[in-house]
Amino acid sequence: MCGISAIYGFDSDKDNRKKTLVKMLSVVKHRGPDGWGYYLSPDIALGQNRLSIVDLKTGDQPMVTKENVIVFNGEEHLKTILLNILDGSILRTLR
Repeated sequence: MCGISAIYGFDSDKDNRKKTLVKMLSVVKHRGPDGWGYYLSPDIALGQNRLSIVDLKTGDQPMVTKENVIVFNGEEHLKTILLNILDGSILRTLR
């Protein structure tokens, strides 16, 4: 399992949001010890601890398109469902 953390409308100070999100991710690190990533914007902070089972080299999160940012916990079948929901948008990692 992976660990997901999010903050919405928390603090206008980006450094405070990042520090808080990193603390939140550290609490659930045991759920995803293989990697982690985060996304910060003025409105939201998203983070994910990753347990690598499938898509080991290209599955880092958050994943982004031109209009969307997503973190998710799921198996390979969920990836297909998400791609259908996003109408074929190309997902890429932030790294």
